[in-house]
Amino acid sequence: MRGAPEIVIDCHIDDVFSFLADFANAPLWAAGVLSADQVAGAGPGAGALYDVVRRIRGRRRRTAVVCVAFEPPQRVAWAASAAVVTYELKPVWTATRVTARGGALRDLRGLRRVLEGH
Repeated sequence: MRGAPEIVIDCHIDDVFSFLADFANAPLWAAGVLSADQVAGAGPGAGALYDVVRRIRGRRRRTAVVCVAFEPPQRVAWAASAAVVTYELKPVWTATRVTARGGALRDLRGLRRVLEGH
């Protein structure tokens, strides 16, 4: 059995959590996400609902994504259909280790690229 993908991002845990907890940022880092507009909830947090457009196998698909766990700055989880991705954050000196349970390493690499500015 494979472990959950993880990556270290050279940013403070509060900054990583803030960015990751707002799914409207997903088009900047998550593979296949073309747009994400919040349609319910008052800002990031448990119950925040997003209308998301993804490119899947060359076609555009709309889906609803909802925040099902919000524990600043250690944990945020997103559910779409039956799939849930949980991001767990831990400080590593001044950097942050992010583990994506149910997620993909390519998305974590995209997150690191955006947050570290390269």
